Amino acid sequence: MNTKLGAPVQAGRRTRPGPGWLLALALVCMTSPLSAAGERPLSVFVTVVPQQTFVERIGGSVVRVQPMVRPGQSPHTYEPTPRQVAELAAADLYIGVGVPFEDAWLPRISAGNPGLKVIDARQGIDLRTGDPEHGDHDHGGDGRDSHIWTSPPLVKRMGAQIRDALSALRPDQALLFGANYDRFAADLDALDSEIRARLASLTDRRFLVFHPAWGYFADTYGLTQVPIEYRGKELVDAWRPWIHCPRIISRPCAGSRG
Repeated sequence: MNTKLGAPVQAGRRTRPGPGWLLALALVCMTSPLSAAGERPLSVFVTVVPQQTFVERIGGSVVRVQPMVRPGQSPHTYEPTPRQVAELAAADLYIGVGVPFEDAWLPRISAGNPGLKVIDARQGIDLRTGDPEHGDHDHGGDGRDSHIWTSPPLVKRMGAQIRDALSALRPDQALLFGANYDRFAADLDALDSEIRARLASLTDRRFLVFHPAWGYFADTYGLTQVPIEYRGKELVDAWRPWIHCPRIISRPCAGSRG
C-alpha cells in the first residue's frame, strides 16, 4: 500500500508535573494569547506526529501545527519542554488523544491560556480496552486504547472534528476547511478500499505485532493482532505457537507521519 496513517505509540510509565516546571507555568500565566484578528496562521498543537498530517491536510496554510511528542519519544513517559509550555500560552487549539501526560498538563496549560480550545479526538468513538487473551493493554490516561489513528474510518471521523474545530476558530475559512476535508476523506475511503481488497483473500486473519497497538485496525478489518510484547516484556513462549502468522507489523513508533 502506498499510503500509511502513522504508527502506534509504546507503553510506559505515567508522568506528572514536577517542581521544576513552576517557572514555565508562571510564564504561561503571564503570557496572553495572540489576537484572533489578522491573517496569521492558527497555532495548533497535537499530541503525536500522525495527527499533524491530518490537521495540515484540512487546515492547509491557515494552520501552523506542532506535535508535542516528537519522533523517538513515548507519550507515556513524555513531559512538555519549557518552550512548549510557553508556546501553548499563545496557541489557539489543542487536539488530544487521551495519553497520560494530557491529564497532568492540560488543566494547568488551559488555566494559563483561557482562550485555548481543547478537543479530544476520541470523542464519539467507541474506545477499546485491553484484550487479556492476546496481551493487549491500556494505553490512554483514562485506561482506554488511544491508537485510533490506525483505522482509516476512525481517522475520517477525527478529520470531521478537526474541520469543525478549525471552522469555529476561523469561520471565514470554513469553506476551505470543508473542501480540504472532503479531499482527505476521499483519500481515506480509497485507502480503506485498498486495504479491504488486499486482505479479502486471507483465511488466517491473525497478524503478528511487537506492541499490541493495532486493535482498532484489527477491529476495522476483521483481524486479530498477536503481540509478542506486553507491558514492556516479550511474551516469547506465548507467541511461539503463532509464529506462522501471515503478516508481521514491526515495533511501532509515535514519530511517523506516514
